[in-house]
Amino acid sequence: MNELIKVDVVSIKKKYVEGGLDPILQNIERLVSELVPDLRTAKSRKEIASMAAKVSSSKVILDELGKTLTAEWKLKSKSVDIERKKARDFLDNLRDKTRKPLTDWENIEKERVEKFENIIGDINQFLLINNESASYTRQVIEDLNSMIIDDSWAEFQERAIMSKEKASIHLKTQLEKSIQYESEQAELEQLRKDKELRDKKDHEEKIAREAKEQAEKKAQEEARLQAEKVEKEKQEAFERERKAEQDKVDAEKRAIELEKKIIQDKKDAKAKEEKERNEARQNQELAVANAKKEEKERIESEYRSKKEAELERENNLNHIKSINNEIVEDLVRLLKIKESQAFLIVDVVKNKKIRNLFIRY
Repeated sequence: MNELIKVDVVSIKKKYVEGGLDPILQNIERLVSELVPDLRTAKSRKEIASMAAKVSSSKVILDELGKTLTAEWKLKSKSVDIERKKARDFLDNLRDKTRKPLTDWENIEKERVEKFENIIGDINQFLLINNESASYTRQVIEDLNSMIIDDSWAEFQERAIMSKEKASIHLKTQLEKSIQYESEQAELEQLRKDKELRDKKDHEEKIAREAKEQAEKKAQEEARLQAEKVEKEKQEAFERERKAEQDKVDAEKRAIELEKKIIQDKKDAKAKEEKERNEARQNQELAVANAKKEEKERIESEYRSKKEAELERENNLNHIKSINNEIVEDLVRLLKIKESQAFLIVDVVKNKKIRNLFIRY
């Protein structure tokens, strides 16, 4: 050992474990402090260098002993870790083997619970069905009714029955709404088709009327042209015979003028009659159009009123349902009774079968 360290290896290792190297370090410091340096002499300078070398040597000795001790501990620690792992693996396997029957049962039970929870969840999804067609809603009701809930459902039987009853009531309500809505739509469609037929008939009558008027105008134009032709021929004959029969021509001329006046009067009377007839027809068409418009507005107003009444009725039902559910929740929580019993109490009170007890909605 270094002369600055006065204890053996075993003692030093023991002090490492006990955390007590301070006495050794203090002793080294004391021995170093006893040296009185005198830098003026070579001997003193040599003693200083020697003392520093001894301190460094002491550091190496202590460090090596600590390193050796740590290596020994690491070997022991590795052996302990191997045995620890062996014990952990063995006991984990033994634990799993011991628990396997319970684990298998828990897995089967978990699958059973999940199965019934999923089915009840599917039943509750029926409560979300709204505004579907009557045929689709009927099919869903048939599927729901075909679902058998027996003793095999165990603790889920009561919940499943209640969910099925709620879904059945909801679906029946939705079916009634769908049937009513589809009936109203069919009625509106029939009204639309009737209007189309009336419009088509009016259009065809208008086309026939315009064709007749065109034919009459054409006939009148042809008659006018023919009359002009005849008049021209008469005028030419008159010019040929004018000198020979001046008096006769004058008389014929007055007769022709009188005839023109009569024809014009007839034309004026006919034009007046046609104008009055057109005005009467236009007035009639306007009256029919106004009547159709009023009828359409009446139908649309009745439809809106019916829809508003349905919405208000639905809101009232939802309000009543919400209050009933809150009462049921409080009864279950406070009285520790089943939900079905709570619903029965609410039903009895709601229908005023208990004197002096009622629900305010």
